[in-house]
Amino acid sequence: MRVSISRYRFVKALIPLFLAFYLLMILLHWAVDFRQTEIYPFSKWSLFSTTPGWERTDHAVILHTLDGEPVSGVRFLIPNDSIRDRKVLELTVDACGSPPGCDAAAERLLFPVVRRLAGGGNAEFSIVRTRVDLRAAQREMQRLADGEAHETDFFRPEAEIGRWTMSE
Repeated sequence: MRVSISRYRFVKALIPLFLAFYLLMILLHWAVDFRQTEIYPFSKWSLFSTTPGWERTDHAVILHTLDGEPVSGVRFLIPNDSIRDRKVLELTVDACGSPPGCDAAAERLLFPVVRRLAGGGNAEFSIVRTRVDLRAAQREMQRLADGEAHETDFFRPEAEIGRWTMSE
């Protein structure tokens, strides 16, 4: 019986020590990051504050001419249903900021994909940076789910990164 009373007193003494240590850690965390307006156990909403906004930037490949004939409207080759094609586009855009540059990366990585998607022949295409408004996509969610709309319906081309003419 004596052992259980001493264990009870020990546990009873640990609870306030634990709470004091916990509050001390919170204050230290706040003191280190003084710009933080949220205190962890009470209002930690930074998980939600780092989510993207309603607008995001994406990249796309637009086909302008095929065998010398202009393509009507805006024809996006990428993004399409292929994750591999999207990855090739990302790698090409990333290579634009470093040597040897966009032209070498496009010729090495993107030309075979564009040739396959355009069905061969001569093609003029460009990589564009686009703005996507997710509110519009949210309103059209049912059309997207039914397959009546495509994600590129919500792309708004902003800037051209590069333009190339590919011959057979």
